[in-house]
Amino acid sequence: MKGELSDRDRTIAELQKNIKLSRHRETDNEVSAYADECLRLRTLLEQTLINNDSLYQQQNNVALHEEAINVNGVRLQEAINAHEERLAVE
Repeated sequence: MKGELSDRDRTIAELQKNIKLSRHRETDNEVSAYADECLRLRTLLEQTLINNDSLYQQQNNVALHEEAINVNGVRLQEAINAHEERLAVE
């Protein structure tokens, strides 16, 4: 009877140890999955920020080119007007 009780106690102790080990492994797996997801989201955020910055730079470049075109258009119109005045004087 004592032998059966000690065997049962050992079995219970092993099961409790296995349960604790299983919980520990599950927790480790959850922490690892969480860290992986954080890294994935951080990478996506960084890529989005880089893409947005690139888009902003492109828009800024377009605005600068448009401004240069407008300035050159005004200068061209002034040159045409001056040329037409010279032709009218002659």
